[in-house]
Amino acid sequence: MNKTHHYIIISAASFFTALLFFAIYNQWIIFCSPWSASAEKTSSVLIHKKQITHHYYHGDKWKTEKQEMLWQDNVEQNIFHLINAWLLLLDEEHITAKKTTLQSALVTTAGCAYLSFDHNILGKEDTIFKKWMVIEGLLKTIVANGITIHHVQFLVQHQPLQDAHLDFSLPWSVHGFIHQV
Repeated sequence: MNKTHHYIIISAASFFTALLFFAIYNQWIIFCSPWSASAEKTSSVLIHKKQITHHYYHGDKWKTEKQEMLWQDNVEQNIFHLINAWLLLLDEEHITAKKTTLQSALVTTAGCAYLSFDHNILGKEDTIFKKWMVIEGLLKTIVANGITIHHVQFLVQHQPLQDAHLDFSLPWSVHGFIHQV
């Protein structure tokens, strides 16, 4: 074998290697290991429709509204979607002055949910009773839909919610107030 044959073999091998990498990069060829396939199966999320109930205080009485929602095994995702749907309902009913959304929900192993809103859900000019009823409506909605938590810590932009009338420095219990379901 002379030098020309070596160059032809190296060039052909480089060409086919480049074609192989090009095909893999453009996902014309996909390699799956048996380990990654079983990991994908165990991480799949079961999602089903569930009829949820929103509770809110409006017009001097408690009202409920039912809605179908996609429900999954992840408690934090369920809380996130449930509370955002509840906040949207409050905005539509003109109970809150400003449209508010839940930024994130985190549940600790001790059963405390940390809820961070983008704005304060309580109006500065609202009465103590109205503020309390907004919080009670949220807690009642959580309990009525089978979310198994014990306390809720209210946050705004990941900082403790500040209010002149109600104390949010500690988590609020979801049981023991007026919201009997």
